[in-house]
Amino acid sequence: MQDEEKLAQAMPDAFADRNSPRYILFQHFLSFGIKKMPSQKWEKTLQELLQKFNPIEIKETIFFIIEFILENKEWFYTDNRPAFIKGLLWSLKSFEKDTKIFSAIERIAQTSFKKDKIQGVLSTSIGKTALQILTDFASLESFKSLHFLENNIKENSFKKIISVFLEEFEQKTGVNCAVWEDRLLLELNFGIKNNLFEQKIGDFTYQLHIKSYQKFEAIWIKPNGETQQSEPAIIKKEYALELENIKDITAQIRKHLQLQRHKLEDSWRKNTSWNGKDWQNIYQNHPLFSCLVENLIWKIKSKQNKNCILYQNKLQNLEGEIITLEPNDEIWLWHPVESEVEETLAWRNFLYQKKLVQPFKQAFREVYVLTAAEQKTNTFSLRFAAHILVQKKLLALLNQRNWKFDFMENQGFLQLKNSDLKVVWEMEYASNDYFSSQKVSFFQTIGIDSKVIALANIPVIFFSEMMRDIDLFVAVCSIGSDPYWQGENRLEDYWNAFSFGEKSETASAKVRKEVLEKIVPTLKIGHLCSFEKNFLVVEGKIRTYKINIGSGNILMKPNDEYLCIVPERKKNNPMEHIFLPFDTDNLLSLILSKAFLLVDDDKTEDATILSQIKRKNKF
Repeated sequence: MQDEEKLAQAMPDAFADRNSPRYILFQHFLSFGIKKMPSQKWEKTLQELLQKFNPIEIKETIFFIIEFILENKEWFYTDNRPAFIKGLLWSLKSFEKDTKIFSAIERIAQTSFKKDKIQGVLSTSIGKTALQILTDFASLESFKSLHFLENNIKENSFKKIISVFLEEFEQKTGVNCAVWEDRLLLELNFGIKNNLFEQKIGDFTYQLHIKSYQKFEAIWIKPNGETQQSEPAIIKKEYALELENIKDITAQIRKHLQLQRHKLEDSWRKNTSWNGKDWQNIYQNHPLFSCLVENLIWKIKSKQNKNCILYQNKLQNLEGEIITLEPNDEIWLWHPVESEVEETLAWRNFLYQKKLVQPFKQAFREVYVLTAAEQKTNTFSLRFAAHILVQKKLLALLNQRNWKFDFMENQGFLQLKNSDLKVVWEMEYASNDYFSSQKVSFFQTIGIDSKVIALANIPVIFFSEMMRDIDLFVAVCSIGSDPYWQGENRLEDYWNAFSFGEKSETASAKVRKEVLEKIVPTLKIGHLCSFEKNFLVVEGKIRTYKINIGSGNILMKPNDEYLCIVPERKKNNPMEHIFLPFDTDNLLSLILSKAFLLVDDDKTEDATILSQIKRKNKF
């Protein structure tokens, strides 16, 4: 080992005598070679060598070396050092398992899949060795590490490697990964009680009040009982490590709430259900995650499929009757596509009346059912065809939503884990920078083969959710969503059609309009607003404006002149005091912000906006 000198300086007792048991052990690590798994002979020799050491001392030595390796990343790819790392990793299987061991293996795996400017990926083989050891442990702690790596490694090729080991983990344990994830949730509480995380540092007490999955209030309580929001100077000076730990816990709380919010919303795709006992433990009675399921609507199988909402920590139906959830009842997240329109409207009214906010769109969720045209085409949909999409935006958003893109076939696709259903959205190149969207089809995959499925045979929730994904891709990635777009003249007609015409009349726009029609009349600007088809019309002092509800873009009356405007964030934002029944429609908030701005168009100080508003019209 060419770096023995560095280690020898830090650990002279480990390298002073090349005949010492410690040195011989390290030479044995080197003999691991390029193998994926150790031989029985190698394992036997390892156990004989380890018996010569105090287990605690040699384990601390190994941890010291791991820290050294993580700081000197050339060890992951130089000479025979990767073999040494793999041998060292494998030796950890011989010790009593604790959090330090899992953390060390996890960190080596994560570092292995990182890229170096010179080397590229540091070492896929070391990463695989670390994943194999975590898989072999087959415990909740090892699953926690695998789950962390799956969610924190961004490269799709490495995610694929981790998914293979997770499948092996399922086979070894005989338990589905979804169940393991739920078991993790039970342990994840950070000592929170009554939506409050509290920790004493010195003479001060830090409190984090969890008001919703994304609303928090952090305060410091002084020794005299007074409170302050900023970090006390003495804490920053004398308790830096403790303060850093609190910041880390606060960040983890925020992160895990977001992850679980996405997991709940994703349960529609995967058709996830829970038994009553697990659901209550994991969600309703959980100190951290209970705020996620409050105000959501649920479907209980044994109650004649009676739908109910968790309101003030009690399940109740639309009639106000309290529903008792039995331990063996099966419970799902309710989806409006499975209910009559009247019930969906009733749930929406319930949210309005009680002023309840859902963590994501549920009662107001866009619903996509088969159209007459899709019944006629039978095996494909042209609902989202002929859109001009920005390639870079689309590829990034596909990845964010766990879709993939096949550049050989020019198509975006989603294949769910543990499912034989696959959805495909075909593309053509409109130019070097843009795609032109084509048909959507669904397939049943059987091994490497697949066959197209009639749209009428797709489960209604899965169909609706996939079409909603594609609607989102169009809304975000269309050139029509960019108010500043200035591209090829041949695409201008499409930009106008998306910004103001028929292509802006989407399912999202219909739900958005319904919400606006309910909310706008209650606002102080309500008497200056009205609706014309897919537009919110706003009466300003200088001009009258039409805000497109599908795109958010603006036309000015009387000649429908385009107004380019992007409202800035202000300290006194009127949106802070407006009730919206869900948190996940940024365009809805943007439209309302524009409406407030345009009502007082005579007070704007933005020269760019004023020059457009006061420009003389040519008829």
